[in-house]
Amino acid sequence: MPILRLFFAMALVLILVLPALAKDNESAKLLKIVALSRHGVRAPTQSDRVLHSWTLKTWPVWPVKKGDLTPRGARLVTAMWQDMRAALNQQGILPENMCPAPDTVYIRADSDERTRATAWALIQGLAPNCSIGYAAIPEKVDPLFHPVKAGIYKYNPAAVARDVLAMTDGGLRNLQEELAGPVQLTSEIIGSPSEAICERFAMTPECSLNDLPSAISVRSDGSSVHILGALSITSSLAEIFLLEYAEWPDATPGWGQVDGKVLNELLPAHAKVFDVVNRAPLVAWAQGGALLKEIGDALMGRHYDKRANDAKFVVFVGHDTNIANIGALMGIEWEAEGYPRDGIPPAGVMFFELWDNNVEKEIKIKFYAQSPEALRAPFYDEKNSGGEQYSHAPVPGKVATAPKFDSATYSEKEFERRWNAAVDGAPMAPPQLPETFYTMPAASE
Repeated sequence: MPILRLFFAMALVLILVLPALAKDNESAKLLKIVALSRHGVRAPTQSDRVLHSWTLKTWPVWPVKKGDLTPRGARLVTAMWQDMRAALNQQGILPENMCPAPDTVYIRADSDERTRATAWALIQGLAPNCSIGYAAIPEKVDPLFHPVKAGIYKYNPAAVARDVLAMTDGGLRNLQEELAGPVQLTSEIIGSPSEAICERFAMTPECSLNDLPSAISVRSDGSSVHILGALSITSSLAEIFLLEYAEWPDATPGWGQVDGKVLNELLPAHAKVFDVVNRAPLVAWAQGGALLKEIGDALMGRHYDKRANDAKFVVFVGHDTNIANIGALMGIEWEAEGYPRDGIPPAGVMFFELWDNNVEKEIKIKFYAQSPEALRAPFYDEKNSGGEQYSHAPVPGKVATAPKFDSATYSEKEFERRWNAAVDGAPMAPPQLPETFYTMPAASE
């Protein structure tokens, strides 16, 4: 039985991943890939105070500090890229049965622990025991991945609030009514919130999640924009339950109440609320323009960092916010197996592929992710595996681009036109030549 499981896992890569990377015809040539990956499974980013304000129930204890990549999360990333490596070998992006030359792979990570650790885990799957490292700056806030947080741009509070509100198709009250089912379900799972959060929203001490209103919050200094209240809590909890689902395959998340079916009912609420903020045009432009500029420059060989130009395979390791921003800027939509439209699970990755089809160059957009069940699948040495080898292979999602949403391919000319329009006037990160690291990063302080 274990041998059959292993055979199935290998076959799944050939059946699902390789066709997605396959040539359109024998003469077409894949020249380069620039990828943007989300980090892997992490602990919640919220403080204990915030988590305990949402529910009186006892939260599970994570094996790492707030927001850090978990050991199992790293293992899932490595397993995913072991599978992706076979496809990249097939396409000639990486050599078979040998280490790639160091200058053919360039990995640029955000400075958070979870992104640096994801970059290291990715390398262990892509090119283990090879002289490949990842580049990152030492500063806590990297302006390439977080231009607004780094202070390069400040929102006009009224303008960005209007921009986000326009994404709701009728206002936050309408959105909360649209998502009444997931909000109610979440309320039943968490039970009573703390009296403190009820008082914060001027509700009685016995309030429920359903009673809380929602609002757009913009810092007075223009450094961030968020949604507060019932929608925000519902969205955040759906994401946390997905992280729990992946982290503990032998336990049921949400205090034993969130199985795969329930998770499938909650994730659309997270995607919807998340996109209202992160795909809003002003937010996407301010937060995503700098990174999109560098992705395009790397793809076309015009990047200020020679490492990004020389490499045949470039990976930027960031966050779901980065992917959502760039998806919005370029009019890219996707749907991965087991997730709602534009869902971005841990380690989900967007590919920008540069092809030469002998007539013209073109750019193909692809999106890969491990399904919820692949994220939850135990490893052979975990106690609930029975010693069997399960598949953690990623699956290609359905990808389409505006305005017709019937294609995921641009001509080089069309890509450059859209790309230039998307980054026009956007706040840019200063040129950086980050150091390359060849060891696993330390835990966050």
